[in-house]
Amino acid sequence: PISQFPTPTRTSSLVLPRTLSFPHALASSRLLLEGETLEDLLKLPPEQLLMRWVNYHLAQSSCSRRLRNFGSDVADSEIYAHLLQQIDPGRRVSAADVMRLGDKTARAQQVVSAGRRLGSDFSIRPKDIVSANEKLNLAFVAGLFNACPALEPLDEEELKLFDECVTLAPTHAHRPQLTPARTGTRLR
Repeated sequence: PISQFPTPTRTSSLVLPRTLSFPHALASSRLLLEGETLEDLLKLPPEQLLMRWVNYHLAQSSCSRRLRNFGSDVADSEIYAHLLQQIDPGRRVSAADVMRLGDKTARAQQVVSAGRRLGSDFSIRPKDIVSANEKLNLAFVAGLFNACPALEPLDEEELKLFDECVTLAPTHAHRPQLTPARTGTRLR
């Protein structure tokens, strides 16, 4: 893991994950914005990287909304429904079916169930989604990313660029620092 949260936070019986697993898939050009370099992408804090990942998948779906925060933006479960529809390898999640449920708590329950089924290492309660708990929603999104990033693997050229370009050295609890790579350096 290259990006870390400051410390685990306990909220009732839930514990936020300490790390996000950002394998080579994170550096995928699929998350780069026009004119952005790999270095620019890797300088982003974990929260922004996760937001970028969610918005990438929303752009691939029929959802016109974009994630701007991990609180009120996800409270109605629409963004989650579209994200889960995109990342579910079995395609068992239908955003339309989730959104047909009139009750926000019922929608959130569908989201929680899908997250468990996909193997998210962080469990959230429907009331945490509906009440727009930003920390718990962020941790849930991190768990979804770690379980099922649904990004195509890097091609040979991207892997070479990544390996030759940067070495990540965590120097701050919230963001990795880039240092020039030496021959044979690897992601730490």
